[in-house]
Amino acid sequence: MAHTTKPQRSFWKWAIAFAMALLLGYGFIIEPRWVVVTPLQKQVGLKGGTFKIAQLSDLHLSGMGSVEEATLNHLKALQPDLILLTGDVIGDRHALPALEDFLKSLPNAIKVAIGKHELFTPRSSGRYVAGSYQTAWGNLHVSRGIGTSMIPLRIGARPEIVLLELK
Repeated sequence: MAHTTKPQRSFWKWAIAFAMALLLGYGFIIEPRWVVVTPLQKQVGLKGGTFKIAQLSDLHLSGMGSVEEATLNHLKALQPDLILLTGDVIGDRHALPALEDFLKSLPNAIKVAIGKHELFTPRSSGRYVAGSYQTAWGNLHVSRGIGTSMIPLRIGARPEIVLLELK
């Protein structure tokens, strides 16, 4: 059985520490600000066009930062007909001025704020983490949301705007 020498062990400790630092830097700095749009389409028999619904979940607004600006830029480019804010829009009541600024900056569309997500998520949905699913109740899409709550860290879960196009 070969023994690892001290310089080799030291190298691996530093390599692991460096990799962890890169991962945490990515999770705290890059991914939380990398807002993506997830397009979904549904044929419903609309005549003469498409009705676009943008869904924003779990904003956890506390101020107008880079994530909020990126979200607004996406929304302005998408030009939805309806914007749904579905649960956890602000972190606490002190964020109401930030919410007012965000709402004033939204593009011209119908805006609807819906309460807590628990009212709209089926009881046994805990196994559905993110993405689209075929379920016994019908099609289900679980959004990754936009913001972060207590720890501003995202790894493998970019902030998401869901764009549902009804045709």
